[in-house]
Amino acid sequence: MEKKLKNEILFFDESNMLRDIKKLNDPSIITFDHKSHTLLKNKQIKHQISDEFLDVETSKKITTRNYELLKWCELNTIKEKLTFHGVNIPKLFTDELISNLLIFLKKVIEVKNFLKRFPDSEIHASNELYDISKIFKISVIKIEQKVENEKLYFDEIRTSFTICNKQIGFKISNKKYQKIKRFFDIFFNILNFDLTTKNNSTLILELNTEQFDNLLIKSKENNISISYYGRRRPAIWNKNTFNIIRKSKCKIITTKNLSENNHKFQIDKNTKDYLKIFDEVLNQKILNDFFNIFDICIWPIVRKKFKNIIEPHLEFVIEEILLGENLFKKFKPKTIIMISEAGKSEQIISSLAKNYDDVEILHLQEGPHCDTVEAFENTYAQGVYPILADKYIVWGDTYEQDAIEIGKVQKSKIEVLGSPRFDNLQFNLNKNEEKYVLLATMPPQTESVFGLNTKNLENYKKSIIEICDIVTKMNKKMKIKLHPAIEILNLSNIIKEKFPKIEVIYQGDINPLIRNCSELIVTGLSTVIFQGQILKKPVISVPLIEYYWGEPSVYKTKSCIISNIDKLEHILHQLTIDSQYRSDIIKNGDKFVESCLKHRGTASQKIWEYIKNKNNDKYGII
Repeated sequence: MEKKLKNEILFFDESNMLRDIKKLNDPSIITFDHKSHTLLKNKQIKHQISDEFLDVETSKKITTRNYELLKWCELNTIKEKLTFHGVNIPKLFTDELISNLLIFLKKVIEVKNFLKRFPDSEIHASNELYDISKIFKISVIKIEQKVENEKLYFDEIRTSFTICNKQIGFKISNKKYQKIKRFFDIFFNILNFDLTTKNNSTLILELNTEQFDNLLIKSKENNISISYYGRRRPAIWNKNTFNIIRKSKCKIITTKNLSENNHKFQIDKNTKDYLKIFDEVLNQKILNDFFNIFDICIWPIVRKKFKNIIEPHLEFVIEEILLGENLFKKFKPKTIIMISEAGKSEQIISSLAKNYDDVEILHLQEGPHCDTVEAFENTYAQGVYPILADKYIVWGDTYEQDAIEIGKVQKSKIEVLGSPRFDNLQFNLNKNEEKYVLLATMPPQTESVFGLNTKNLENYKKSIIEICDIVTKMNKKMKIKLHPAIEILNLSNIIKEKFPKIEVIYQGDINPLIRNCSELIVTGLSTVIFQGQILKKPVISVPLIEYYWGEPSVYKTKSCIISNIDKLEHILHQLTIDSQYRSDIIKNGDKFVESCLKHRGTASQKIWEYIKNKNNDKYGII
């Protein structure tokens, strides 16, 4: 960092515009996020990044404090007053608030550290950075700027369509998505085979129809009635999912099935009443005392942030709760199957289910996670471990041990039944080809300060380009499966420009891509590693950002190759020329899969047998 700064300082983030710089007389500029850094970098405007005022240990402490503050909705007085029909509404927004609040906390400490180092600076700032600066400095010059509503990651849906074998990605707003979904709900109502309620029915909640196809289809073979309820995810979106729903005789529950005559009146009335209570609660002194970081009171700003994030969505979540209540009244499910307890639908339905003694919630393990003590707060916040669920269905012994030792889940709540997601995923020599190197990108983890750090993000982007360059120079073909969340880095455009022969894929099933690859490179920890191992591919994990979350089992067991960019070319070369080396890596993957995944090919059947036996015991059926 430069030792000398001009006295006139502009704090610049993504809410600012280039014209704000022109208003001042050649100020020193500090950028507070990757987007603003990229903007100024592309315009060749000299600036420094705020991350230079944070060290590793402070970054860890900020991340930890963020998780602590997110538990505000569990404070007794808050939970009691803001719970609506048994649902803790503020908690529904935890998934969105994780990154949003962390970005704010990061700015607070960066501003504090900057002003401690340069106390006599003349600070110019707008919006949130102005409010933060005023905490530490009486005299701050405000740049008038239009205040934008808080934009959440979930406010946009990324999708794609294919033209002439080329996939084109695009985004639509969540509001537009919901309008389209309502239209298709009308169509789905016509398709429903039978909406009559049967005893001991099972509710499938927000599962990916294609990924859990065997689970759905096996329900019919076990004579179990199932219904699908997806508020975020549709049950049908292509021919394959249509056939899965048809074969399983699955009912699709839509808003049309659940809405009542006075539905809109009830939503409006309850929203109005709740808004009044919500506003009163946000003025409680307990929150002023609770919201601090390193003894800095931040509640006045956080209060405004929470109001901007939660209030515009209150009508939506109250409607979701009322619909959920009608679901239980009309369809009377006895078993609920979900794969996370972080999403709004999952939290609402599992909370409402607690009003019924005869309803059991099954939480299926979604994928491999960082099973370390250091990563616990992160995995817990992501809904990995059960909170309201009655049973946690884990893949195998490795994750049973993790749930007990790390997740603190009671052994009596755990069932080791495998993963229905992989029932149909088997190595097939006749379908196995080696046409290209496949790179599967995992997004930066923005619930950690290290995933927001501009230098880390720049290095992440640089590393992806270097991987492409290495593979291309080795005269190997390449395909990239981009995670949708990674588009904050504009990677797809950069790759297409620099490497026009590399195919970039946004969405769709990755398994066919893995079957046809020679080597699989994954940028971190992901279920994709496991899929590659099942399909007997040599997997290379290249962690691009250090989060200090420890070493997960998949790394400890050496079941895949752990590499950095410098070693990648050598490893790819070895895998190409040394058949024994390649075979050993694949065998290590086989061993790991064997150790952590039981009942391969029969997990769906095991789950339905468990449900049938449970229902038989409950109702005394012999």
